Amino acid sequence: MSVFPGAIVDAPPPKSLSHRTIITSGLAKGVSTLSNVLESADTERTMDILYLAGARITCQGKGGGEMMRA
Repeated sequence: MSVFPGAIVDAPPPKSLSHRTIITSGLAKGVSTLSNVLESADTERTMDILYLAGARITCQGKGGGEMMRA
């Protein structure tokens, strides 16, 4: 028996999935739009490294943004 019937829980994504999404998007050509990415010091460092490698990153609110690599 559920205490909160019909409740919806928005769980944060796993850090490993966020890293894979960031890395794949950062290496792909064109524009990638990401959403629901876990924000942490680790994922920020991953984005920093991809930026230094040529990816252009625009963050738009909590857990979302775009990455572009020409």
